[in-house]
Formats: sequence, C-alpha cells, structure tokens
Amino acid sequence: MRRRDDRNETARAAQQRQERCLAKKDVRNQRGGQPYADRRRRADPERGAEHAGGERAERPPIRLPPGQFGRGGHAQAARDERGHKQNGLEHAVEHAEAGHRLRGGKAEEPQARGDERRVHRLHQRGDEAHARQRQGEGEQLAKNRPSSARALGEEHEPRAEQQHQNQSGGFARERRGDFLGGTVQVIPHVTNAIKDKFRRIEEQTGSDVVITELGGTIGDIESQPFVEAIRQYRKEAGPENVCYIHVSLVPYIAAAHEVKTKPTQHSVKELRSFGIQPDIIVLRSDHHIDDAIRGKIASFCDVDTDCVFTNEDCASIYDVPQLLAEQDFDLRICERLGLDPRERDMSEWNEFLRKQNHANHHADKVKIAVVGKYTQLPDAYLSVIEALHHAGVFYDRHVDVQLVDGESLDEQNVSEVLGDASGILVPGGFGKRALEGKILAAEFAREHKIPYLGICLGMQVAVCEFARNVVGLAGASSSEFDPDGPFSVIDLMSSQEDVTEKGGTMRLGAYPCKLAADTLAREAYGEELVYERHRHRFEFNNAFRDQLEDAGLVISGLSPDERLVEMVELPRDVHPWYVATQAHPEFKSRPTNPQPLFREFVRTSIGQHEGVDRLQVTPMNLATD
Repeated sequence: MRRRDDRNETARAAQQRQERCLAKKDVRNQRGGQPYADRRRRADPERGAEHAGGERAERPPIRLPPGQFGRGGHAQAARDERGHKQNGLEHAVEHAEAGHRLRGGKAEEPQARGDERRVHRLHQRGDEAHARQRQGEGEQLAKNRPSSARALGEEHEPRAEQQHQNQSGGFARERRGDFLGGTVQVIPHVTNAIKDKFRRIEEQTGSDVVITELGGTIGDIESQPFVEAIRQYRKEAGPENVCYIHVSLVPYIAAAHEVKTKPTQHSVKELRSFGIQPDIIVLRSDHHIDDAIRGKIASFCDVDTDCVFTNEDCASIYDVPQLLAEQDFDLRICERLGLDPRERDMSEWNEFLRKQNHANHHADKVKIAVVGKYTQLPDAYLSVIEALHHAGVFYDRHVDVQLVDGESLDEQNVSEVLGDASGILVPGGFGKRALEGKILAAEFAREHKIPYLGICLGMQVAVCEFARNVVGLAGASSSEFDPDGPFSVIDLMSSQEDVTEKGGTMRLGAYPCKLAADTLAREAYGEELVYERHRHRFEFNNAFRDQLEDAGLVISGLSPDERLVEMVELPRDVHPWYVATQAHPEFKSRPTNPQPLFREFVRTSIGQHEGVDRLQVTPMNLATD
C-alpha cells in the first residue's frame, strides 16, 4: 500500500508542475503575444510561427530513444539537438571561411557575413528601419575595410613565418628538407650527426688517434645526447678502437683529513647506466692521492689499478703532460688501442717548461692591457691571455696581462689607466656595452704610439676610431650598435641585410686571407695566403674603403675575391705596430709555436717597455743558468 501511495503522490506532483507551467505560458502570451512570438521565431522560426498565429509547417517528428529522458524531456531534448546543430553549422561555416582566407582565397570578410546575417534577422523580426540602418553601416565599414588578403597577410603571415622559424630549429639538414617531413629526433638524428663529425675529423686529418673531449658533468641533461653518441660509436667502430677516459674530481675534506672517493664511484655508476664502462680513470684533486685510494677506486669502479691515474694540482697547466707521462699514461692508451708505442720525446715540451719558469721569475714585467667588458670572468679571454703568455715565453719575458673594464674608461682616467701599458689589446665581443671605452683605448694607443692589436670587434673599434678622429666622420660607428648613425663604417653586407636569422649572417670557421706586400701582417706571417678562424656578423663597410685609405689606413688583408676586409693597420712611419684583424688568431696559438700576430705584437710591446726597436728583441735572450 505504501508504494502505491508514493507513486500516486509523485504523479500528482508532476501533474501540478505541468499545470503551473502551462498557466505561466498563457500569462506570457496574454501580456505580449507578439514579442514572445518574435522571440520564439528567432530561436525557432517554426515554433515562432505557431505563437504568432501562423500555420506551423509540417515536419517529420524527431525520434528519440525511449527511456532515455524523463517526463517532459523529449521536447527539451529535441530543442537542444536543433540548437547544437545550428551552432555547429555556424562554427563550421566560420572555420571554413577562416581556412579559405589563410589559403589566399577570396572569401568574404567574416564581419561582413555576420552583418548580413544580423540584417536578415532584423528583417525577420519586422524591424525594417533598424535593418536599413544596420545595412548602411555595414556598407560603410566594407568601404573602409581592407581586403581580406591584405588584412590577413599583415596579421597571419608573420605568425606563420615565426612558427616556421621556431619549428625549423638549428638543423641545416631539416631546413633543406632532407628529412622530407619526417620527425627530427635526438636519437638517431642528433647522435648520428655527432658521430659523423668524429668520422670527418678522422678522414680530414688522417690521424692515428682523435681526442674528443665531452665536457660537463655526467648525469647532466645537456650531455646525454653526446654520451649516447660515444656509446654508439664504440659499438660501430669496434671496442678495440675506442678508449673511454673518465676524469673525476676527488675532493679532500680538510676537517676529516680524508680524500672522498664516493663522487667518483657515483659518476662511474652513472656512466654504467648509460652503457659506458671507463677504461681509464684520471683523478683530479688538490691533495695527494696515495696508492690505497687508487686501489679502492679501481676495485669499486672495475678498472685495473695501473689504469687509475692522479692529476694533482700543478703550478701550471702546462705541467700536466709531464705529470701524466711520469705515470706512463701514454703507454696505457697505446695498449688499449693496440698501437705500438713510440719512443717518448718530450724535449721540446720540457724546453718550453724551462723557458716558462725562467721567464716568470723575471722581476721586470711587460704590462699588456686587455680592454674588454668581461673582466670579472678572466676565462672569457683565456685563449687571448694564453696566446700572450706563449709569445712572452718565446722571447723569455714575463708578460703581465691586466684586464681593463672598458665601461669604466673615460677621457679623464684613460691616461692613468693605460699610461703605463706597453701594449693594448682589444678582444672580440658582442653588444654595445663598453664600446666607447674600447674606442677610447684604440685612440689612446694610436696617438701615443703604443703597440695595438685588435681582434674581431677590436678591428671594428679601430676602424670606427680612425673614421671619427682622423677622417672626420663624427659619430662613425657600427650599424650593430647605432642602426641610424650617420656613418656606418661597419655594416652588414648587402647580401645579408634581408637575413633575419643570425646564424645566416654569421661567418664561422676558417676563412682565407690574402696579405698585401710590405705590410706588418705580411711580415708577421711570412706568407701571402693565410687561414684564420672567424665568428662575427658585421663587416668593414666597403663604401668607406677609399675614403679611409686616402686618410692613411692600410688595408693589409683581404679575402681572395677582395670583397671582405680582413686586416687593417697603420703605416710603419706613423706607428711602430698597429694591426687589427677581423679573425680570431688566438685560437691557433700553441705553447711551443706562438701565433704570428701575437708574437710580433708582444715583441713590439717588449721593445716599447725596454726602449729599443722591436727588431732588436730576439728569442735568444734566454739565460743558460
């Protein structure tokens, strides 16, 4: 009885709700039947016609699955379905129009089509005056509105171009379409590129052994593709042709008076997880490492004891080869690679060490100022500093390199800062910061006849200074720093102006340079055609070449086609030694063979310091004691 009463009560409640809804509908129709009909017509023209008193068009009923909706839900579901279809149709039309516009079609503007739809709806509502007004506004907007191709070209094309640039990445092969739309992945595409580099070096040099350094820390995400590449390379080349040498830090805990081997054990464990087992381990430490520590690491890292070497801190980095040779480091490598060891000859290297120690003990120092902007990070100019030291050792002089912050130089303090310098060098760099200080340093070197060497940006600085203060081109600069300047004596080549990717305009790697006869550069190299490495974008502006040459600037180095200015200098009768190059010669300097420009620059600086002609400075001054 209880269930039947509940069912009856539910039915009565539902019937009451339906009666209330019908009553409300009648009240709305009585209050304003026509507006309600208009609203219904806008939502559903067929139902609107019914409320307006018109005949309702016959249409097939919507068949819905039984039992899916509750009481009164079928009608609402039908209305929802019609609404979804209408909305979906409008979205589909708008999407198709947008796609047609992006493809360069001549579809109408979406705003114009929307205006037409609104006018049509106003006509349906019977608001003729409002419809005519709306139509007139639409026509006026159409006159002022640009064409779809133009409007979309301004808005969408840069986005598409940017998207293309982002997707292209830095892979030249992908840019050329070598992958034909395939997915470019770290493995195998990046790892294969790394291995191909190894093979090219082997083919180009014809060397028995190619040494490849993988920097960083094992486990870093940046080094993982390279670790995987060398793992694959050993498998492809054969294990007998590859030797893994792992350099690991062994810290010394002063409070415990203990050398810790756990970092080395952990790093070897990481290598093993990548599929690499070291053949040789070199232990870096600032403390003595005894045989017990070597044996412990050999045991836990699964290498032979005689393949664990120590590399304790030395007075100079150039002492390291001698330290490793004393432990037969080279013999172990030859054994691992199956090479017959040659008789070790380190006489030349040992002579360099002797000369270096002798030179560094001289109390008298030759000061050379390096004017840059990364002076708080000396390693930023490490190659430059070492190249200067190589030349100093060659002439048995103690070269004292002092880093000068170009940003702090001004006309008031330049004499105080650079007045006691026997040579001034301006290295390469990017960015406008410290530019004026570098130009001031070049001017001070030129006017006071102090030996000057300009490298990359250092050459551009020398050209700007000469153009300003000798030629009289006030404000002369580089378009890199002053795009709207009056005299861009340093500029992009015309063929590079439309290239937006910096990699597309950057000159990287070795380029030939033809040296003019009877120049300081030709005298330094001793040959006409030389090759030096480059890394820059902006070049000497040839539009000013004649004007600067007429004023006394010597173009001492050109590309073989004579399009690019590679070196400039001042005449011998004007300045003792003032040379600047667009290249980076410091990268080719060696301890036992100084780079020619650095060698002659330091030679002239020594002569400046000692008050003699540079030709009187010879490498034969080494004492035999």
